[in-house]
Amino acid sequence: MQLLLLIVLIILFLASYYLCGKDFFAPATMTIAGFIISAFLAWYLQYRFDYEITLETVLLIVSNLVIGVFVGCFSHFFANKYRTKPADERITPISKPVTIFALAFVILTALFIIREVNRVVGGASSYFNLMLSYRTASAYTVNLENQTSSIVKAMTYISWGLFISFAINMIVFYKKLPQSQKVLQFLILIGCILCCLLSASRFSILAYCIAVVYMWHFFRIKRFGRYKKYNIKFLFRMFVLVIIAAFFFFKVKELVGRDDQSGILDYISHYVGTSIINLDMYLKNPLHDSSIWGKETFYSFIQNLRKLGIVDIPYYYIHKEFRYINGASMGNVYTAFRDYYYDFGIIGTYFLHLLYCFISSIWYERIKMKRGNTGIIIFSLMAYTAPLYFWSAQFFGNICCMGFALKAIIAVIIYKLLLEKTLKFRRIKYRKKI
Repeated sequence: MQLLLLIVLIILFLASYYLCGKDFFAPATMTIAGFIISAFLAWYLQYRFDYEITLETVLLIVSNLVIGVFVGCFSHFFANKYRTKPADERITPISKPVTIFALAFVILTALFIIREVNRVVGGASSYFNLMLSYRTASAYTVNLENQTSSIVKAMTYISWGLFISFAINMIVFYKKLPQSQKVLQFLILIGCILCCLLSASRFSILAYCIAVVYMWHFFRIKRFGRYKKYNIKFLFRMFVLVIIAAFFFFKVKELVGRDDQSGILDYISHYVGTSIINLDMYLKNPLHDSSIWGKETFYSFIQNLRKLGIVDIPYYYIHKEFRYINGASMGNVYTAFRDYYYDFGIIGTYFLHLLYCFISSIWYERIKMKRGNTGIIIFSLMAYTAPLYFWSAQFFGNICCMGFALKAIIAVIIYKLLLEKTLKFRRIKYRKKI
């Protein structure tokens, strides 16, 4: 069944590519691309663990992805029927003094994160044990004292806002920048990635790297004044980027407190290929919890309501059950469909996926036409939800919340200060009384 699913997904990918205007970056197409990688590795795991998924799982995945293709096609068709005047937003390169100040801030953020890790853990015999203890204490507990402090969280948000602005600066002005500026700005980007590693997080790195790719795509449209279709050579380059990302994900595992001695293929399969297999095992014996509405799907939003005192529920952490085949761990990654099914059943699964497809596809086509830089930044920040849909329901879980809104606002403000230079603080003058 894994091979059948893989073949159907490849056909569906080609159909989506052509129906969405030969656009590889269309949300529907990117979602299918992520599932193709997952299905390929699930096919590999089928022979390794002698486990075959059921037809029910194949139909659930394919039918939902077909809905996404129709919505993407609908959005692309009607977007071309309406003419929109592109936004005229001029930007200027970031100066060297600002670059130096930003680099100093990123370094300071890294130092604060190191101090925060030591506060939570209290020291360890090695760096690996330190990160392992920190990840366990901060991510797998309901003890609020082990959560990241507000000042470190704010500094991290600002650092990633700087990451977005300097990434745009490199995309637009790379050929015009002096060599010293290029080096300093590369150090800022690397420093932000280092801050993620110090926080024992690799997922944020993937999310922001995908954001950079989407910003490059949108600014390419702005430069040519229209959407310029990509060729096979570009798709091959994207495939190479995926391989590099997988290699990086594997190589930094010990830096974030992950102890696994398996090879790179088995390790990546454990995260990517098992999601479809775990979904299949879940559908055979589905679990439901009606005590909290939208417990898994709208996790971050519910936590926002709890902090505001709107809902009276205890703090909880989503830790999905681990799955095993013949004693071998399959992890606890289930695709986005498991979150929907867990909270709202089969009807809710189709409804929420349809809602996501409408929001992402219509918004994407709108950004392609309007080409406003603010919209480009915000959409790019949430663009990772499509290619990582095989992982979990990131859109409703992490985008529809105050945390993402704050990240987006900070990123836009920093962009306008550094590149558009449209935000200015005026000095208030008082008249002297006579």
